Amino acid sequence: MPKLLSLFLFIATLSCVAQSDVELLVNSGLREHENLNYDKAIELCNQAEKLDASIIAIYINRSNSYFEKKDYSKSLIDIEKALKLDPNSAFAYHNRGLTYYKQNRLNEALLDYNRALEIDPYYLSAYGNKIRLLTDMKKPEDIKKMIENVQKEHPNKSIGYVVSHIYYWINNDFSSSLVELNKAVLVDKKDEMALHERAKLKDDIDDEKGAIADYNNLIQLNPNNADYYFERSSCYYDLKEYEKVVDDCSKAILLNDSHCMAYLRRGDAYDSMGAHEKSVADYEKAISLRPTDAEIYNELGKVYFLRNEFSKSLEVFNRILQLKPDAQASLEYRAGCKSKLLDYKGAIEDYDKLIQLSPKNFSLYYNKALQLDLLNEKVEACKTMKKAYIRVEKRLSTEFFVVHNYLMENCRENFSPKTLKVFDLSQEALNLYEERKIDLVIKKYDEMIAIVPDSASLYYDRGKMKRELNRFEEAIVDYKKSLQFDKKNVETLASLANCYTFTYKFDKAIETFLEAIKVDENYAISYHNLALIYSNNKEYDLAIKYLEIATQKDPKYTSAFYQLGLNYLLINENERACFNFKRAQALGSMEAKIKLISECNN
Repeated sequence: MPKLLSLFLFIATLSCVAQSDVELLVNSGLREHENLNYDKAIELCNQAEKLDASIIAIYINRSNSYFEKKDYSKSLIDIEKALKLDPNSAFAYHNRGLTYYKQNRLNEALLDYNRALEIDPYYLSAYGNKIRLLTDMKKPEDIKKMIENVQKEHPNKSIGYVVSHIYYWINNDFSSSLVELNKAVLVDKKDEMALHERAKLKDDIDDEKGAIADYNNLIQLNPNNADYYFERSSCYYDLKEYEKVVDDCSKAILLNDSHCMAYLRRGDAYDSMGAHEKSVADYEKAISLRPTDAEIYNELGKVYFLRNEFSKSLEVFNRILQLKPDAQASLEYRAGCKSKLLDYKGAIEDYDKLIQLSPKNFSLYYNKALQLDLLNEKVEACKTMKKAYIRVEKRLSTEFFVVHNYLMENCRENFSPKTLKVFDLSQEALNLYEERKIDLVIKKYDEMIAIVPDSASLYYDRGKMKRELNRFEEAIVDYKKSLQFDKKNVETLASLANCYTFTYKFDKAIETFLEAIKVDENYAISYHNLALIYSNNKEYDLAIKYLEIATQKDPKYTSAFYQLGLNYLLINENERACFNFKRAQALGSMEAKIKLISECNN
């Protein structure tokens, strides 16, 4: 998940020097809020209010806890109290605007964001949330005017570029975002706000070394900021430099001993280094700080599981599932613990819950069948494994034949002669495919289709084999036949579109890719391959549009970043081209590395 701006609340802090009882309560409440313990935070603010009702931080922080609990009416009551104490509190106006936004009171939210920015024209969170609001209100011209006004009012300062960066970042245009932040840092190399935003952006786009350089500068400017060390540790973690992760997290903890996420990441690093006892200690500390956060329990439970300490792991997952009964990953681990501890019936109960939550997941039926087999309930095991078999999406895959082999070895008597014949032909097809005898694989599919003429998957697989032999027209026929039985299969639609491309039927290819996008707007391949057609037709703007969407849908899509770089080069946008080549290189593209050397002096 991106580490940049989200919907920001302001949290009020009080001096750590010579704290009174009320200040101790307020700051303790703040720590509880930061660690997601909202009820405890509210309780501490209540105690502080009884001692001194004149401290604005009480109401801002309690309001924020109500906000996180989605109790917006109580959140607003506390913000109003804060504004009575300080009618010029930019933070209170901003937070009230955000609360109005959550209630869909958009015009009121806009008024409050504007008021916050009048009071504090450097309030970055207010700019970010106002841009989001105006985007929702479909007022792009107002966003443009706001950015222009900030740049006019502060012509020699970085704030205008930083606000422009926020706009581009919200719209997932990370190359433009980085350009703006580079301008901001050029204006003032010691501007923590601009450096910090650039460091987070670089980390998001997998430029860990660039991010580390910015964090180094930030730490020189402000060595007592715990978050700078913690955020730098994320870059070292991605680079697998675990000792540096431990060092940075330890520094963050020295500066803020309730920094839950620093304990969690240090625990992850210790686990990766094989220092399991230290890892467990850090996870336990993180849990003590955030006793309601199921994800932290999950990390501890996995460590015990991987160390074969299944009883301890089971205890942890039981604690998680009391907090979050539908946590699927935790249920799967708990089922695994129970199986390892020979509680097969308990494991089956968990798999039944998982199947209710995710009824299309073949592996759940497969694992449940194995538990039934261990209980010697062979008939039920076979029925369940058959359910797994029909849910495996990709034939000629390892998963498919694991299930297939179990059925053939244990359940043949449960199937009709026709079904058994198809099973046996499938196994023969796999063996031939592994020998790369594709012509013979196709003949096996001919036999299977003769037995089961209404199977979408069989036509799809036969089309795939024909495509491997460049028999595109024949593949088109099979893909169309498959779609007769499964009209909304995005993989089949995309494969059909690709065959149209290979046979130079570009209009049909474009039409089919657009249909695939309607069926599944998150299938990145459709956008990528559609863009290649537009690029080939020299419609570079459309190619770039769809490639940008592909990278948004799949931030690890190496080819999409590389193709973006090529298309930006073709329209002489060298800076954006190099940005995308760099992202492709970070994902392992040798072609992008060569382009960086030849085109970017990098």
